[in-house]
Amino acid sequence: MKPLDFVRSPVIDNVKLEIVGLLAILGEVAVSQTARTSCLTGYGFLPRLLPAPQALLRVSRLDRLPTEAADVIGYRSGNVRHTLGLIPRLLTKPERLNRYHVECLRIERAKKDEEAIVTAAAFGPMTMLAVVSCTLLFALVFFSWWLGDGMAIVALALLGSVSSLAHLCLYSKIKLAPYKEKDRVVPKSDVVIVYPNGTFQIVSCDEDIARKLFIETEQCVYLITNANVYRALAGSATLMLMVGVICLANAKPKLQVAFACTMIFLNAAHWGVAALPEHVHWDLRTFEVEQIQTWATERYSQALWTVIASTGTTRWVRSANIAPDSQAWDDWLKEAEEHLEPGQKPEFKNGIMVDPMWDCQAALSRCLSKYETAGDVPPLQPSKKKHRARGKRT
Repeated sequence: MKPLDFVRSPVIDNVKLEIVGLLAILGEVAVSQTARTSCLTGYGFLPRLLPAPQALLRVSRLDRLPTEAADVIGYRSGNVRHTLGLIPRLLTKPERLNRYHVECLRIERAKKDEEAIVTAAAFGPMTMLAVVSCTLLFALVFFSWWLGDGMAIVALALLGSVSSLAHLCLYSKIKLAPYKEKDRVVPKSDVVIVYPNGTFQIVSCDEDIARKLFIETEQCVYLITNANVYRALAGSATLMLMVGVICLANAKPKLQVAFACTMIFLNAAHWGVAALPEHVHWDLRTFEVEQIQTWATERYSQALWTVIASTGTTRWVRSANIAPDSQAWDDWLKEAEEHLEPGQKPEFKNGIMVDPMWDCQAALSRCLSKYETAGDVPPLQPSKKKHRARGKRT
């Protein structure tokens, strides 16, 4: 049996670090998580070391911000959407609410005479990280010059340029739907948001904000508008990344150690920034959000009745298919409509609705039992009939 082979000298030149270039392309998840906001600021043009820059070099670009599943209903205007955009989600913060909770919000423009602008925070965590990464890049360049390592300087120049080129490809502005003209007549609008977990949010706003945030889709307006130019730049950045990693593998061991330590730190920093609440990366000061009231219910029917009583109508429930499509639920909605008083807002005491007074859960149980028939078995199998057994032919 041969003895184990270890590095027998503490001299750094005896350590082999040819694989250190892999650190330049690790960390794609954290970079992808913050790519949308990092490409909205001018600080991204700074040459810097970026973990996994290939995460930004896609074949195509997104035309709008990501969405999540939710039913968005303008119960006055009749507009219905089945997705909720990123910007309204950051404003309403539904993750704060528990299952079957109902929250009432008010969203207004901070300044009525100013156009709404949505962008990344100017001095947010991503900006600070870009400045630190740029500083570390120039520190490594100086260290390479001090060591007389030409291959390291070439590698750092290429890797630093990749981040700037990738930012140029994805640099964009968020364009929301324009506000209506003064002489244009649009209906008054409030919005109900229904989440998959049974949580409801009632957003009080005018039709302008409803269209800008909930109904119309925002657009990503890129600096590089031509798709072919974008692909050419992204392809060039990919080649620069590969050549930079090759040059880094031929750098001196001391520089590779410094580069490895830097990339480990930057990967950890990017992961920490990506783990922060998403709203800290955005500048949404043009909108004011006020939390009016929150009600906690135990069942979906109770939460739905709370929203119906608050909106004063059941019409939006059917238009958006919020309730199950059955005769029992139709009767329940008719009964709910009968307990509404036009123009009267519901009254709550200790989180319980006292006016209008109606036991919605008992009414639902009664409606469901009305259409249940004991022993009613659906004909899933063909009727059983006796058939004569055919004899074998002789």
